[in-house]
Amino acid sequence: MKVEQLQDNLAKIERLQSTMIDVANHGFDIRDRDDLYQQLYQEVDLFIEILQEEGLSVSNPNNFQSLWEWYEYWSSEALKPYAREKYVYDLYLNIFNIIEDLLQDKSIDISIETLNILYFENLNKTIKQIQSILSNVATKESKVEDKEENYITIYKYISTQIKNLKALGIPINNPNYFRKLSYWKAYCLCELSTHQSRQEYIEKLYITITSSIEKAKKRTSLKDASVKEFLEYFKRYIIEAQLIQNPVVASKIPAENIQLIEQNTEATLFSFDSESRKPVTNSKSIEELSPPIFASTTQSSQSNSYDAIIDVVIITALEKERDAVLRYLDSPQLTQRFGKTFYTSVIKTLNSTIVYQVIIVCLEGMGNLKSSFATQKAITEINPSRIILVGIAGGVPKDGRYLGDIIVGEQILYYELGKQIQLERNIPQTQRRNEVYRPAKDLLDAAKSLNPQNWVFSIKAQRPDGSTGRVIPKVHFGVVASGDKVIADSSFREELQSDWSQLVGVEMESAGAASAAYESNFMQGIFLVKGMCDWADGSKNDVWQEYAAESSACFVVNLLKLAPFESKLKLNTQNSGSSVIDSKFIADVSNNQEPISSTIKISKNYSGRVKVRVCENLFPGWELLADYFDISPRERAAFQPGRQAHDVWDWLKQRDRLDELEDALREIGREEVVQELYK
Repeated sequence: MKVEQLQDNLAKIERLQSTMIDVANHGFDIRDRDDLYQQLYQEVDLFIEILQEEGLSVSNPNNFQSLWEWYEYWSSEALKPYAREKYVYDLYLNIFNIIEDLLQDKSIDISIETLNILYFENLNKTIKQIQSILSNVATKESKVEDKEENYITIYKYISTQIKNLKALGIPINNPNYFRKLSYWKAYCLCELSTHQSRQEYIEKLYITITSSIEKAKKRTSLKDASVKEFLEYFKRYIIEAQLIQNPVVASKIPAENIQLIEQNTEATLFSFDSESRKPVTNSKSIEELSPPIFASTTQSSQSNSYDAIIDVVIITALEKERDAVLRYLDSPQLTQRFGKTFYTSVIKTLNSTIVYQVIIVCLEGMGNLKSSFATQKAITEINPSRIILVGIAGGVPKDGRYLGDIIVGEQILYYELGKQIQLERNIPQTQRRNEVYRPAKDLLDAAKSLNPQNWVFSIKAQRPDGSTGRVIPKVHFGVVASGDKVIADSSFREELQSDWSQLVGVEMESAGAASAAYESNFMQGIFLVKGMCDWADGSKNDVWQEYAAESSACFVVNLLKLAPFESKLKLNTQNSGSSVIDSKFIADVSNNQEPISSTIKISKNYSGRVKVRVCENLFPGWELLADYFDISPRERAAFQPGRQAHDVWDWLKQRDRLDELEDALREIGREEVVQELYK
């Protein structure tokens, strides 16, 4: 596609966004704009189809074919004006990135010979300029309309330079996706509530690029280095920063880039002391910083230190599944210990005495063999209380089932074993010798009792079908078939279903994990939760994978918040109404690693009697409290008639916001109910 066509369609998308924002926030009449909108929508939709035909993995993210449909969505969701604006900008973010990459590919004109150190110094200065503009708008020192034009010019310049450097082999991307200041302002109002949080965000935005430039300058200043040598150092520091500072990106760096850090370093990483300019070696080896999970075959003598603290190991087969889990955890940390790399996090539960320490593991590939090996390693080296498999799976069609729904294994069926026999007329046939495993009963019982309103509205990903299908995912319990191959054949799926009428899904990891647990006498049990991303037939594609991964991740994290089993860490309840972990149970698990946590505060917890008294006094009148906390109409629609006050209470508890209840009651003039909190 020609440059002019790409630029023309980029402008059409921007006009489409402006129209959506105008009618949502600026008082424009839908009747005056809908014809223009529909025309633009059809033209953009055709453009996206052409991109698909050219082999690009892209789909139309906008399901609103008219402005009336857009109006129905934002009004039913009770979106505030700035949330509407952010939604519109988020909608086409991926499309913009694809178009800009195509434009950049057609206009790259850079070589090492054209570069010098001054080029990088100017890039750093320009980054400081754009950070200053972002800061002034975030703190309301400047108006968006006064700075927009200058911001867009600087943004495009920085974006171009980053893509030029990427063309030279530097593994960087533009960390700033706010193409307009109005997008940044909407993001601030939605996601960053304080000036401090906004300033911290701005300071970290380009830190990987700016710090790597400064380090490379210091390194090359020690000798008369060439631009090529500067680029090599810059590339090395970019990779190092990504490995250490950005855990979600770290495991995606190609191995050949990691090897750069090893060059001339004797398996150590270097940083520079600003005073002495002498290299300071990092005690972490390259092996410790590399992505493979449970790659080491030798067990450390210190590994038993884990026994006292790890409650749950979450296993995923794909990076997209792991990243989905990370999005629902509080501050997950990339951890390197004993030659292994994984993520750790803490899950606070609704029980003030229980808190779970969690490890998240991503396999080195799909399949039961990989999951079996990882499970065995987890049991012998970490000894968790439970192991949960999370991710995506093929669903089995049935009335009431939709893509994006959850499947939970009541039985895990390994169907690959069999005996090859020969029938009459020399027709070969396989007699299956199925192996069946059952999941952890306490987790299964908790899954069946988890109230949908406590998790479905927390899913962050957008459904690929928008609001055209059933918006709220459901949970289906039954048999999950696990084999060693991807199934994209409806006849094979139906063959399995004919033998197992309660079949709900097919996947490739749970049988290996269950078998390893059985062989290791891991009586606590395996648990399987996956999102349906396709129907395991000829129509199989990747469209639903992100949403299915997010829905399963959201379900599991909220399931654990129910505290379905005792945690290994013991907590002491104090008079303050919160709980802290007894420090003697948080030991340093290695000489080079800080404890996972020294103090974990749990939100205020009231007795069941207090809840009953408060909710009785709030019915009727619960709507004011729901208004105070901005509970959306969609969420309220899920409340049980006659028990809405209890559902509001549960909504707050699920989000760790019960400590805000007293102030809310005072704000809505219900002082008499406040007294019930202390009786």
